[in-house]
Order: sequence, then C-alpha cells, then structure tokens
Amino acid sequence: MRRLELRIPSDPAFLTIVRQVTSAVGAMAGLSSEEVNCVVLAVDEACTNVIKHAYKCDYSQHMVLNCELRPDRLEFRLRDFGTKCDLSCIRSRDLDDIKPGGLGVHIISEVMDEVEYDTRHAVGTELKMTKFLKPAGSTDSTGSRSRPEHVEGVKTDGS
Repeated sequence: MRRLELRIPSDPAFLTIVRQVTSAVGAMAGLSSEEVNCVVLAVDEACTNVIKHAYKCDYSQHMVLNCELRPDRLEFRLRDFGTKCDLSCIRSRDLDDIKPGGLGVHIISEVMDEVEYDTRHAVGTELKMTKFLKPAGSTDSTGSRSRPEHVEGVKTDGS
C-alpha cells in the first residue's frame, strides 16, 4: 500500500494542489486519463463542499486528504474539522432543475464506486471515496477499465 497525506488550507486557491496530487495518484494507480479526470473532479467537489458547508467559506481552517493506493483500489479520505454534516441532508439536487451548483454529491457518487460519510468524530466529518481498480491489462469492450458490478450508495456512521 502506498499512502500520501496532505494538510490543506480551506482556501479554494489551494485546490489546484489537490487536483494535481489527485491526478498524479490516479495515474500511479493506472487509471485511464478519462478516469483520472473524473476522480480529480470528484475529490475537488468534495473539498469544495467542505469549504462551503463545513467551514461556511472560512478560509482560515484546514482539511486533511489521505490518498491510499492499494492493489485493488484507490481510496481518498477527506477529513474536516468544521460543522458536522447532517447525513439526512446529503443529496444531489434535482437534475432537471437546470442551474449552476449543487451537483457535487451527484458527481462524487457517480464517479466513485463507494462513498461513505463518517460522523463519529467529536467534530467534523470524514468522507471516504473509493475507486476500485481492475487487474493489470484488464479492460472493458471500449478499452478502458470498467467498474465492478455492485450497488452504489452512501453508508452512514460506518454501517
């Protein structure tokens, strides 16, 4: 297992570093460039949600991003120390409602194979996002790695 931990200020200006690191880790995992771009978008959206919702745009806070490359998966754990999220409120807006914003949760759940929110900490929330990897050389009919068959969803409180 390879592991990298970043302590990131809650200032959107630093998200470019998050995107660069996420891209590099995705490439190390052997993801296609399309998959890397999608994972970068999902992690960026998660960080943006922390800044906006957990920290209410207070740029003086920080969050911790752990990236773990395992033989069968790539895991990102994003830990904030702000307002604990209300799990009953985590949902995407209606996709038929055409307007900017509000798609972060949808993007994260569509891109990542597993998404779990952990609110057991005294303060803040930890979001675990997992992307499963196919064995080396394994591709789908389009030549890219396909996702394993399973039901996507949001697990709450580690259940």
